Amino acid sequence: MDNSGLYANVVLAAAILVIVIYVWRMNSLIDYIRRVHTATWEKLGRPSLQPARSGNMTQYFSAALSFVDFALVSRQHRILGDAILTRQLWSLRALFIVGALFVIVGAILDPHGPWAAFHH
Repeated sequence: MDNSGLYANVVLAAAILVIVIYVWRMNSLIDYIRRVHTATWEKLGRPSLQPARSGNMTQYFSAALSFVDFALVSRQHRILGDAILTRQLWSLRALFIVGALFVIVGAILDPHGPWAAFHH
């Protein structure tokens, strides 16, 4: 009996859980930066998980990309010297990696299941 479909569904459930936690942590991080490092939050373009009420989607996406660069790629946070911020950034980065691994493992276990979109 091949259990790869069952395993793929378990991995899918775990991936969804990681995504939910990731979004929650990202929202917490944005809020923390907004409250504690307001100048940095302004410099990043006032990132938020909700588009601005003004409907300026260009500004929303620009801020989102600046935040992703700040949170996942750059080392700009070191300038701030904030240990709490550093821990939050590393937890977000770890969740990103774990989520990506779940997607890869799920696609390997069941290439024709819900992961099929990642094969093309």
